[in-house]
Amino acid sequence: VTLPGCYQISFTEVALDYTLSTESQFTDVLEALYPKVSVVVLTYNNLNYTQACLSSIQLNTHYPNLELIIVDNASKDDTAKFLTSYQQCHPEVKIVLNKDNHGFAKGNNIGIDYATGDYVVIQNNDTYVTEGWLQTALRHFRNDKQLGLLGPVTNNIDNEAKININYNNMLEMQDRAKAYTQAHAGE
Repeated sequence: VTLPGCYQISFTEVALDYTLSTESQFTDVLEALYPKVSVVVLTYNNLNYTQACLSSIQLNTHYPNLELIIVDNASKDDTAKFLTSYQQCHPEVKIVLNKDNHGFAKGNNIGIDYATGDYVVIQNNDTYVTEGWLQTALRHFRNDKQLGLLGPVTNNIDNEAKININYNNMLEMQDRAKAYTQAHAGE
């Protein structure tokens, strides 16, 4: 039973059943269990990629202390218009519309300046995250306190981060990514 003015929270990762009497207590418990993660997505044109990227973050990020920051680098297509509309539906999302294209590094640094998280993720707008992506990344940081930077694996790059995973559609990609992640847990 939750009393008026109290919060009852239930976390699936941790068996926790508290009745909290103040918002401050709720925030303290939340931050202790789930440190704040800021995800910075830098965009420049490629609206279809941006829409798919944001959709994947919404669908596959089940994390209660997430901050999403989207920085547009003066896109010439309808990206800025879309992001303005997106923010109306998601007022918790921070949108930064640069008047000029500042390039990759400075554009990300602008997003990082807005970030308030304990962890910062730099996410390209042409990526599609899969189920459990954030928890998997955070697990590496929890297991190795000396770790300061982490890069993901991908099937679309020409360096040591490339893995061979073939799929015919996005649902198949999700299944293959899950199987790969489980097979390589802790690496």
